[in-house]
Amino acid sequence: MNCTNHNEREAKAVCIICGKPYCEDCLILKENKYYCLEDAKLPRKRYIPFLAFLLNLFPGFGYLYLGLYKAGLMLFLIFAGLIFLNDEDCPICGLAIAFTIGYSAIDGWRKAKFANISEDFDEEKIKNKFVLGIILSLLGLFLLLSKVLYVDISYILRFWPIILVFIGMYEIYLHLKK
Repeated sequence: MNCTNHNEREAKAVCIICGKPYCEDCLILKENKYYCLEDAKLPRKRYIPFLAFLLNLFPGFGYLYLGLYKAGLMLFLIFAGLIFLNDEDCPICGLAIAFTIGYSAIDGWRKAKFANISEDFDEEKIKNKFVLGIILSLLGLFLLLSKVLYVDISYILRFWPIILVFIGMYEIYLHLKK
């Protein structure tokens, strides 16, 4: 594969924007990604934090605007699962729904602001995936117990404050580990 600009030279890499092969003289390396000289000059996409906030009032949609598709899907699934559980007279689900809406709106605002100042903003670098994974797993477990196995989850949900105890203990552990 030869350079697009210099046919006699071997291409070193492909520009991540235009996809054309270029030699070492025609490439710029930014944040471990190769750009051709033309595409390196292109302005980055700017996000409007208030729009991300408004879109995330319906959890997950602001993340789609920011290009965070996995995080948007996870947040939407949490929101939908809480609505589904709320039909079962879940004592904490209403509060959890309100928290999810507030969290997603504020987090959408913060992520949009971060994306505007960051050179290397992508979904793989976003934190809190572990926590979202735990929340989705617990939500799925509750839905499975209530809908498939016909277990009365109101008894289980009475003990939800224990989750707060575990989160607090984990935070203390992380602090002491430093």
